[in-house]
Amino acid sequence: MCPVTRNSESAEKGFIPPVRDWLRAIWVENEDAIQDPELLLASGLLDPSALRKELASPLARSGRVNQMALRLATLELWLRGSQIWMQNGSDGLQFR
Repeated sequence: MCPVTRNSESAEKGFIPPVRDWLRAIWVENEDAIQDPELLLASGLLDPSALRKELASPLARSGRVNQMALRLATLELWLRGSQIWMQNGSDGLQFR
């Protein structure tokens, strides 16, 4: 039997997804919804200035992903999509 040897120089490092680039692209593409999160504000549950401050950037000062901003932006976009879907009709689909 041959012992397994590992060459650290040729070891694969794997794929690092460009998450920061993706988030910046999402922020640019949806700038109107993120700059003016009207449906989140309409809920009355969130402080407008705190919400806008949180949504200012998809990245925290440390360079890490701003998880709260990502979730808030996702919720605003989902609410907008749901509103459009309801306005255009559900094509016979019903929630039960």
